[in-house]
Amino acid sequence: MFRWGDDPDCASTDVQLLQLLRPELDRPDHDLHTYLLVEALDASGDKSSAVAALQNHWELSGATPLVTLAVGDRLFRRGAYRQALRMYRRLFEAELRGIRSHGQVVLDAATAAARSGQQELAEQLLERAAQHADTHERASERLAALPGRTTVRPPPLAGGHTTDDPAPADRRSDAGALPPLRAPLPSLPQSQSADEERLLDALRAGSFEAGEALVERLSPHGIERSGEILQVRRHQAALRAGDLEVLANLRRAAQDDHALSYARAVDHVIAAFDADRTPISPPALADVPAQPHANARLLLGPIEGTINEALAIVCRAGLFRRDLTSYNLTGTDRVPAGNATVASQLYAQLTRLIDLGGVRLFRRSRQRDRFTFGVALLSPLAAIISGRAFANTPALRYHLGCALCAATAPFALLEALDERDARDVVAALRSGFGRVGDGSVAQASAKQIRLAEDMWHLVSASDDRRLREIANDPDQMHYTLAQRHAARARYRAGLFAAGDIITAMTLLVEDVGVDIPRPLRSPVALHRLTEIPEAADLLSFALSPEYAQARWLST
Repeated sequence: MFRWGDDPDCASTDVQLLQLLRPELDRPDHDLHTYLLVEALDASGDKSSAVAALQNHWELSGATPLVTLAVGDRLFRRGAYRQALRMYRRLFEAELRGIRSHGQVVLDAATAAARSGQQELAEQLLERAAQHADTHERASERLAALPGRTTVRPPPLAGGHTTDDPAPADRRSDAGALPPLRAPLPSLPQSQSADEERLLDALRAGSFEAGEALVERLSPHGIERSGEILQVRRHQAALRAGDLEVLANLRRAAQDDHALSYARAVDHVIAAFDADRTPISPPALADVPAQPHANARLLLGPIEGTINEALAIVCRAGLFRRDLTSYNLTGTDRVPAGNATVASQLYAQLTRLIDLGGVRLFRRSRQRDRFTFGVALLSPLAAIISGRAFANTPALRYHLGCALCAATAPFALLEALDERDARDVVAALRSGFGRVGDGSVAQASAKQIRLAEDMWHLVSASDDRRLREIANDPDQMHYTLAQRHAARARYRAGLFAAGDIITAMTLLVEDVGVDIPRPLRSPVALHRLTEIPEAADLLSFALSPEYAQARWLST
C-alpha cells in the first residue's frame, strides 16, 4: 500500500509509477487505479490534476465505487455534507477492495448527516454502524452520548422495497384480508429553500407538475445537484408508472448523473415496450460482478421478522426432510456446477452471483416436455428441473432463477408441500409460538397441535425464542402473506437471471393467469401491466438503482 504521509516527493514518484501502470491494467482494476492516483496527486499537492482524473474517470466509466468514495471524501472536506452523504450512501453494499470497510463508510455517512443537520438520519446510521465489528465501539459511544440514549437499538430492516402493513385478518382465512405487495415511492432530496420545500411537499402529495418545476430549478446547478434531479425523476416515474416519456426523462437524468448502469437498465425497459426500437440486451451473467450476499438480500428479502423467516427456521430444523428416493432421484440426476451442459453452466453462474444457501440442482433428464421445476426437501435443499434445457435463452434463465429461489429455506416449504399442509405449518407456528390466550390454540386442529409439538422438540432454544418473537406479531402469521413474499422473490430472481423484462413479464403473466393485450411490446400492454400488482412490483424493481447496480454493471 502507498504511504505518502507529508512527503510530496514520495507521492510524486508514486504518481509516475501509477501512470506507467495504467496501460497494463484490466478494466475492473481501473477504479482502484484511479483512486490511488487521485490520492497520490492530492498528497503531491497537484489538486487540479486530481480533480481532472476524477472527472475523466467519471465520464468514461461512471460512478464506480472507489471513485465515488473519493468524490464523497472531497465533498466532505469542502463542507458539502449533504452531497457527501449522498455519495457515501451509494457505497453501503459496494465492493471497496479493502480501501475502507463498510462499517467505516456508514460511520462517515452518519457524521455527514449530523453535520448537515439530519440528526434522525445520523442516529439511524450510527445504529447501522454499530452492527459492524470494526465500528461497533465508536458508533456505540456516539449513540450513548446522544440525548436520551443509553443503549443501541437494532438497525431498521434493510431492503429497498417493503410491503404495506397487512390489515388484520381472520386467522382461519386469508381471503381478501391482505393488500398486495407494493414498492414505496422513492425518497426525495432535501430542500435548500422555502420554494423548493413547497414544491417537494406538492410532489409528495402526488403533483407531477411540481416535479417538473423542481427539475427546472435544479437544472442550472449541473452535476452538483444532478443526483437530486434523478431522485425527482424517479418519484415522477413512480407517480406515472408505465409512461414511456416519463421513463425517457428518468434515463436522461441518470445519464446526467453519470449513473450509467442505471441509465442502461431504464433504457432496457423503454426499448422493451417500444416495438420501433431494437431490444437492449443485458450483460451476460458471466460478466456481472459477484456480490452474492448483497444480491441475495436484494432478490429474496427482506426476510427478517416475517413469516418466511419462521418457515426458514422450521425448514432447517428438518421436520419435513426427505431423501433422494422420496423424489425418485439418484445421485446421477444431480447437476454439478460448471460442466459442459447449459443448465450446469447457468447454475454455476447464478450461485456465483447469489448466495442461495447451498441449494443444489437436480434434473430429470429423461423428460423432454415443457420446462417445469419443483423443490426437494433434502439436506442441503435442492431444486428439481424437468424439460428442455439445450440453449441459453432468457426463458431458461428465468425458470432456473425461479427454481433456485424457490428452493431456499424461506420459501422451500411453500413450494414443496401442498397448500393444505403448508397452511397447517403456518397455523402450527401461530398456535405453538404465538401470543398466549389469543384463541389460536382453540382454533387449531389436532394435526396442527402435533406439528407445533414436533417443532418444540426440534428447534434449538435460540430458534424457539426467535419463533416466539416473530409469532408475537399476529399480522405476520398468514399463509397468503408468505406466498406473496415467495412469489415476489421468485419473480425478482427470474428477472435477475433472465435479464430481460419482456421475458420476465410474459412468464409472470402466465403464472398469475391474467390477460394482457398483445403484442406485449407496446405502451398499451405496459399500462395494463401497471394495473397488475405483481407486475407493477416487478416493473418498479426493474427500474430501481439497486437492481441496476446488481445486474447491469459489467466487468
